[in-house]
Amino acid sequence: SDNYIIETNSPLGDFIDEFEQETINLSELIEKKEIEHFGGIVYSKQSEVPYKTNKKVITASNMDLRTGKLIFGEKIIYLQEDYELPEHIKPKTNDIIISNSSGSLKHLGKVVFVDKDYNDSVIGGFLSILRCKNEKLSRAIFSRMLSLPFRKYVSSLRGQNINNMDL
Repeated sequence: SDNYIIETNSPLGDFIDEFEQETINLSELIEKKEIEHFGGIVYSKQSEVPYKTNKKVITASNMDLRTGKLIFGEKIIYLQEDYELPEHIKPKTNDIIISNSSGSLKHLGKVVFVDKDYNDSVIGGFLSILRCKNEKLSRAIFSRMLSLPFRKYVSSLRGQNINNMDL
């Protein structure tokens, strides 16, 4: 079982709560085309290789909650060099990547803010990209997803084996 303290992930605190706000859900923003939502890649296990290539799959393990950035340490999935990476799920500047399915609540709802284009990588099947029309909206949504109220919401999504968050 996952026993952990639910707290804000914002290094600056939940400053977003200090601003005047209106409640809008993500599905409304997607419907209005203010945000595009993309699910991650699904591929055959035979496409993975045990050596470095220029084709990486980003997983929740590559997401650092403390910094809100992508990290590429020891746990990296590489695909065959001739594998065609879909363009729309390559992380781009100002994208938000979110872990929306996981067997662990500590990974569910993990978010990072993408600070550069990653042309050699795509998001994995348990992740999603939120691509906003403008940087301000992207930063506001990212800040909300780091906040204590959002973290409490995520912890309420406890499932039997796999925890899921609908976007």
